Amino acid sequence: MSLSPQIRSGAGVALAAMVGAACALPHTMAPRPYTFRCPGQDDLRAGTINWVSPAQPGDSAALAVWCETVGPPVIDSVPAATANSPEDTILVATWNLAGGGGDLSAFLAGELSWTCQQQRSAPGPGFRHFVLLVQEAFRRSPSVPPFPEGETVPLAIEEEQRPGPRRDIAAWARHCGLAVFYAPSMRNGATEYADGREDKGNAILATVPLHDFIAIELPFETQRRVAVGATVQPPGGDSLRVVNLHLDVSPGLWRILKTGNSSRLRQALGVVDALNAIEASRSGVPRVVGETCEHACTDPGGDHPISTVLAGDLNTWSGDQSVIKHLAEWFPESPSEDGLPTRGEFPADHMFFRQRATWPMGPQLVPESYRRVDRQYHSDHLARLFLVRLR
Repeated sequence: MSLSPQIRSGAGVALAAMVGAACALPHTMAPRPYTFRCPGQDDLRAGTINWVSPAQPGDSAALAVWCETVGPPVIDSVPAATANSPEDTILVATWNLAGGGGDLSAFLAGELSWTCQQQRSAPGPGFRHFVLLVQEAFRRSPSVPPFPEGETVPLAIEEEQRPGPRRDIAAWARHCGLAVFYAPSMRNGATEYADGREDKGNAILATVPLHDFIAIELPFETQRRVAVGATVQPPGGDSLRVVNLHLDVSPGLWRILKTGNSSRLRQALGVVDALNAIEASRSGVPRVVGETCEHACTDPGGDHPISTVLAGDLNTWSGDQSVIKHLAEWFPESPSEDGLPTRGEFPADHMFFRQRATWPMGPQLVPESYRRVDRQYHSDHLARLFLVRLR
């Protein structure tokens, strides 16, 4: 197997060997039929979400069990509030919300110049249209099914006590007048509330309309994880895809021994393979299971038809872990790794970017805009953000 010029020149022999090892990880993904639903999700319109899941039977069986305990995704594709913004850039941010602990209203006002006022939200000085990717969002609803008796319940997120109401992600979107796409990964504890039960997962909030929704079930390691993606069409600009992921913290001892502690790398490569599968299906090129993995290992600089942001909580403890290096190869226009901690002493949260390869060139990253937010807003993570210049 020959190595691509990007890998030969960009990271050297050590990364090339690491890439070869990654090819051996079982991370190939397969599109689900458009009619695919977790049990209890029949109310979702067929074809609304492009589902992609691991092709390995062991992963699928484990994910199906977890899938039975969550409610349907939440989609409100058009923001209720409207605002004008400079049309040359859009701001993209990622933040682990820590369930109901993070003060989303204060974060939006302090960092994104957006004041929430029950759908009459208003932009402040310096406002730009934004897309906010949040991890560990929770949703409370009677549509979340009762947990099967005798099964182990994923623990609820430990939340810091703070002033103000504890709203779920759907209520926050309504209150702030934002478009939202939320897909649950797992239950948020076993508590039965008067108005339903809770699950938790990833969400996308935006001041611009969302469409072309993607849900990617990550290869199963410790818990069910679902990355979410959507396409935004900012006023006066080209389309931009955003993908929000949250990787497992740490696998069990057996998984560490079996994978060489490459669980997060397998999950990240699964997301890459899922995006490749979607692009291949839309191009009309037949795709054989495993074929994209070989391509992914040899040509990360392939022809990508849409500029894409990939961001989230990778749960990494240093800035030079293999998962970061691999994603940087796949997203070559990413900002430089700064190694700054975002959760305690660890650089857990990251943002990646790749520009559309076809002419005319799509939106591009503004590298100097990449920064860490230095206030937690009652979460246990610091956010990251950058600007994307529109074409």
